[in-house]
Amino acid sequence: MECTKLIVEKQGGFVVAAINNPPANALGQLVLADLNTLLDESSNDNEIRAICNNRFK
Repeated sequence: MECTKLIVEKQGGFVVAAINNPPANALGQLVLADLNTLLDESSNDNEIRAICNNRFK
């Protein structure tokens, strides 16, 4: 997935996404476009079972 305002990691059947739009990580047009792309591509991938909205370590 090619996103400029999201950090996206695929981990097994999960996609973990974090907004990367400094300084406030606000929801702007580019973030929303990336989220839309992420949802479109994830819905077409039969391996993905869930999308999480943050990175946990």
